[in-house]
Amino acid sequence: MAPLRLRHLHLPSIHPHYIPYRLADRVQQHLRRQHLDFKDGSAVRPPPPTLISFTPSPIYTLGRRQITPLTSPEAARLTAPLQIPIPSPLPWRKNKTTPPNTDTTTTTTTLHPQILHSPRGGLTTYHGPGQAVLWPVLDLRSPHHRHFSVKCYARLLETTTMATLRRVFGVAGVHDGTIPGVWVEKGGGSGSNPWARFVACGLAGQGVTSLAREVVAAVGGDGLAGVDERLLGLAGGGYGSREGAVAHAWAGVLAEGIGLGEGGVEAFGG
Repeated sequence: MAPLRLRHLHLPSIHPHYIPYRLADRVQQHLRRQHLDFKDGSAVRPPPPTLISFTPSPIYTLGRRQITPLTSPEAARLTAPLQIPIPSPLPWRKNKTTPPNTDTTTTTTTLHPQILHSPRGGLTTYHGPGQAVLWPVLDLRSPHHRHFSVKCYARLLETTTMATLRRVFGVAGVHDGTIPGVWVEKGGGSGSNPWARFVACGLAGQGVTSLAREVVAAVGGDGLAGVDERLLGLAGGGYGSREGAVAHAWAGVLAEGIGLGEGGVEAFGG
């Protein structure tokens, strides 16, 4: 029998045709149903742990804790048109003498965000172009990999993200014992347009940043070329976007974290 591997299902996007959030959510619910069917005896074989990754069209999602309806001015502010940078492709190079493309954007386009009530926990957050959205779907008590309590699983997601930031971007993420998530010590990022429209995840006084901003702040614009080089090596040329390559790198760290070892990822999509 082949060893268990983490199934990485990447839903690719080509600008400006991004994956609808609702479509990715339907995929997630289908995979969740497979796990529940196995638990209640409706399925013979257990489904493998799976990571869904995608970059959605701009959307603000309201979690279960968002019980106060948005006012008309609040909704209008969130759905106002956004100027989205058009990303350049990863510089897939045929030989090492071809100079890397350090320009990560060329121009902008206008996209209109949507608002969606989501069954996830928490308050309001934003997803959109430039992000790699990562949804693991797995059984925390599976007999085929390590077991996790809910608290330990949340910590695993944080450590997986911090390890990926360090390996791919050279960014040191930190864990704050009082606030969930991964943080950089200098915080900041209030100039990020979509995030300036609301209090992200209900964490007042906390800024939102981007990896491009953190890399440039740390080592200058040339650092982005180094990131592309690492992404090319980690992804093995199988992804046409930075988001997909980052997701693949994150999947590899997650596979190690749940006990599947190095190389414990089976990739689908690109």
